[in-house]
Amino acid sequence: MAFADGIVWVSAEFGARVVRIDPHSGTIVGSIPVGNRPEGLAAGAGGVWVAVQSSGQGHYGGRLVVIETSSIGSIDPAIADSTSSTAVLTTVYDGLTAARHVGGSAGTELVPDLAVALPLPADGGLSYTFHLRPGIRYSNGTPLRAEDFRRALERVISVNGFQAPVFAPLVGAGRCKPGRRCDLARGVLVSGSSTLTLRLSKPDPTLLFDLTSLFPVPAGTPLRDVGAKPVPSTAAYEIQSYTPRLLTVVRNRYFHLWSTAARPAGYPDEIVYQVVTPCVTCWTARPTSCTRVPPTRAFPSSLPASRASCT
Repeated sequence: MAFADGIVWVSAEFGARVVRIDPHSGTIVGSIPVGNRPEGLAAGAGGVWVAVQSSGQGHYGGRLVVIETSSIGSIDPAIADSTSSTAVLTTVYDGLTAARHVGGSAGTELVPDLAVALPLPADGGLSYTFHLRPGIRYSNGTPLRAEDFRRALERVISVNGFQAPVFAPLVGAGRCKPGRRCDLARGVLVSGSSTLTLRLSKPDPTLLFDLTSLFPVPAGTPLRDVGAKPVPSTAAYEIQSYTPRLLTVVRNRYFHLWSTAARPAGYPDEIVYQVVTPCVTCWTARPTSCTRVPPTRAFPSSLPASRASCT
């Protein structure tokens, strides 16, 4: 915010513009697009100066190779709980809420993701109503619906996912048992295709944070680990192929940018997660187990003709 020549200037961070406000009436009297997210304002001689975040346009495209030293694990959003699998899933799936995608302490701020806004608690902290952003589709073209979140919550409990205890305060969750079909119709009220209300049996101050890792699933998602067949995604990327040691994500053709804070579009067109066991560990532990193997397609042709790995 800055003040100059009798006008208040305010940066609209998510609107990529600077707004002029009449301080006497409190009304907007003008708006100037700045091309990207404004980071700061300062009034000085000759006008108002605006600091704008770099667009990063020059970095778009290409392939990013991520080297992992441990197995990727499950890609099922209700079951995956390893560091490697979580890194992948947060790239391809969205929750109602998200941590802001920036570095530093600002990255701890909660922002709305698939929800239009962060709701205020009602009924003494026992009720939260969410409205979904319009026009969002899964990577298979299926429209996102409010009922997909109830299905996801029921599925987390049925498959005994690592998040199941987190959502125990939901009304009806206490009657659900792992291995059986769960019914949360009393705890997750769905109104139309874009509104849902979560009802709690007791206040839960961490609910909005917990919802960052609850990813909706479309109808037809099985009540078991999906194995190598990924659940359709809503984010900028979708899983193209998967094995425990090699996973590839590519751009989701149905994705459109709705919030740079919650879900940026991403820079590379393809991200490859390659699991490689460091050879130095093999030589120390088992001198005969370290071998030279040809590189997979994950490595660009500019790398050496062979790559150290352990088997």
